[in-house]
Amino acid sequence: MTDRDGFLVRVIDDDSAVRDSLEALLVVAGYPVASFASAEEYLSCADGRGEGCILLDLHMPGMGGLGLMEALAVREGSPPVVVLTASREAPLHDRARSLGARAILTKPVLQATLLSTLATVGGAIRP
Repeated sequence: MTDRDGFLVRVIDDDSAVRDSLEALLVVAGYPVASFASAEEYLSCADGRGEGCILLDLHMPGMGGLGLMEALAVREGSPPVVVLTASREAPLHDRARSLGARAILTKPVLQATLLSTLATVGGAIRP
């Protein structure tokens, strides 16, 4: 067991290549991972509770990342959100922060930056 056990990273991104590469990186780093192709899939499959965080893309077909963050805002015990987006639009970043994003990372992100951010969100979890 590692000190990351139980800190589930929920990857929500419509791009399967991004999901697969993030999942591979996170598993090698010792994180349990659950991947979802859309916000709707996440909402239908997950209760949104428990240790860990959500690694969330903003631009997806259907309900986007901001819509998911709005839906999670009314749910008790939702995991913290780390936004991972290709968008550099300040208004989108501001809106994500106002909805409680713990961090906003711009794609492509350095592996060390991503893992450091997850460690920070996880508190005692070390990179």
